[in-house]
Amino acid sequence: MNLRLLISMVLLSLGLAACQPAAARNGPPSKAAPDFALVDQNGQPVRLSDLRGRKQR
Repeated sequence: MNLRLLISMVLLSLGLAACQPAAARNGPPSKAAPDFALVDQNGQPVRLSDLRGRKQR
């Protein structure tokens, strides 16, 4: 019974470790993304630099 519990706990901990977000595993990004522009659904250009500092939804 104790062996089953031990194996279950090890598998659970490995599963939880694998579910961490990539940023938590790899640390913060080292470079900023290059600026680029795309057209939104209304035909207006949107630049990545225009979105800097805005909170994500």
